[in-house]
Amino acid sequence: PLGALVNDRQAAIVVDSKAAAPSFPATVDIEGVDGAPHKSWSFTIAHEKFMSPSFVALAVGSAIEATTSERRDVSWRATTDIVVTGQGTITLEDGGVAVGGTPDADDWSHSRAVRAVGALLNNPWQATRIEKLTTKVTVRFARDLYHLRGVDALSDVVDAGQPARLRLHLVPFAGAEEQKIIEVPIPRELAGKEVDIELSPGYAEAPDLPSPDRLADLVANLPRQSYPLDSIVASIKMPEQGVAFHGQVAERLPPGALDSLRPAVDTAAPEPFVSYVRTSVPIHRLLEGKDKVRIKVRPVLR
Repeated sequence: PLGALVNDRQAAIVVDSKAAAPSFPATVDIEGVDGAPHKSWSFTIAHEKFMSPSFVALAVGSAIEATTSERRDVSWRATTDIVVTGQGTITLEDGGVAVGGTPDADDWSHSRAVRAVGALLNNPWQATRIEKLTTKVTVRFARDLYHLRGVDALSDVVDAGQPARLRLHLVPFAGAEEQKIIEVPIPRELAGKEVDIELSPGYAEAPDLPSPDRLADLVANLPRQSYPLDSIVASIKMPEQGVAFHGQVAERLPPGALDSLRPAVDTAAPEPFVSYVRTSVPIHRLLEGKDKVRIKVRPVLR
């Protein structure tokens, strides 16, 4: 039967000794909580492909909840290092704002770190061994959050190949509106067109990645599942298509190239996707809200 052993500073999630399973150590260090009696926690997690992700969520979430148990708004960031045998160390960033409480095990179960553990242990290519998991959490008792109230284009017509300058209207949880001007590169091939620039939080946008064909591809993809948490991403839809195939990505293909790449007798064909040009700009806080602005690109005179 499954059991849990917990004291002030250490916890072990174990299985019956008759069915002794391999395990891996996990540690959690929490910063920013002055006066907390215990800021460092250590765990031993049973190495089981279906239950280890739940155990990691329970361990890390419970440590954060026990250390920061005041019913206050909390902004938190977590860096997790997962050491995988033969694959090196995977570093993942998580973060969020917990309103009126602290992130608990249920919140942590949706984190990149927990999803990565599940993906690694349940990959279809080869057995995977996790050697160690280390999480460092930093908390602040505040809502480090911006709401995107609006965006203005400083010029509604730009030259092809030149950046568009946008003014962002950012409203913190408590305080006056702040404005930030960013520059978004405009590809030359959009000359003579109207362009929509979509603005989204970094954590809500994913780079174009190929589907993994082996464990090494999965390991390479995991840290790149989204843009930095504290960034805003400007996206421009391109008229071309891109393809992903065998671990490689071609973001923009010339017209007709996709038909040439599609095999006639093989179902293992390149995966097409809508091509976007994305620009990530740091804003040093989490962002909520989306917006877009339209500009015109001057035609190139020859």
